[in-house]
Amino acid sequence: MGSFIAYKPNEQVGFLPFDIAGESPLDLQGRHKELALLDTAYQQQAHLVQIVASSGTGKTALLYTWLQRLSASGWQGVDAVYGWSFIGSQGKRQPAQLMQEFLDQALSWLGVTVNASHTSEEKMLLLSERLGQQHIVLALDAIPAKLLVEAPDSLSLHGLFKTLSHTNAGLCIICVEEALTLMTPIDAPTIQTITLENLSAQAGALLLKERGVQGDMEDLTSLSNQFANHALTLTLLGACLNQLLAGDLGRLDNIPIWLDKQVH
Repeated sequence: MGSFIAYKPNEQVGFLPFDIAGESPLDLQGRHKELALLDTAYQQQAHLVQIVASSGTGKTALLYTWLQRLSASGWQGVDAVYGWSFIGSQGKRQPAQLMQEFLDQALSWLGVTVNASHTSEEKMLLLSERLGQQHIVLALDAIPAKLLVEAPDSLSLHGLFKTLSHTNAGLCIICVEEALTLMTPIDAPTIQTITLENLSAQAGALLLKERGVQGDMEDLTSLSNQFANHALTLTLLGACLNQLLAGDLGRLDNIPIWLDKQVH
């Protein structure tokens, strides 16, 4: 858990932590439509975009790729970019602790002065005020469900997102497993939802190919289908096959349990 990107003009701390798409870090197999939707949301000054999908479908990869593209374009005049991942926070840590750490780090980077007397509710107000004043991209990944319930601001991000859906000078992008209802659609043109499904079989095959798996498209497509075209599964599978078999699909039988008809 922590910040994965923190940018201001002439100052950058942190980095996008992995090469998402092999030899083409600014591209992402099977997600061109979703990247275009993020571009459109940014250009049309949406206040909040929620990327919705089950675990491993590609929310993080989509978010990081779009931020890489924004970086490559020179950040397009933003005042600041701040990305925070809650990954690894599903354990025993309490919501108040998670909120306190995020708020302290975000406010510090955005230049908002706080002191020991400020409560979490006051810090949340300060954050929403700063986001309403400057063109800032705030990206939050792997948000645990316990921080999305309607609860006091010291325990939940729901209030922040509801405020930003009304008033935000920049863009807030959140990755969640279930869509949040912040306003009715007719009242909320500034909120956009991007729902990710599993990859197409062709995109899954190309992902395997990018990960070093060798074979014709028919075999790669069949292999992708066997794993439901699930992005994370295919990424791990490609790495495994590359390491164990030098990516050669013709050697799959060397793995004794591979596609054993008795294994379900």
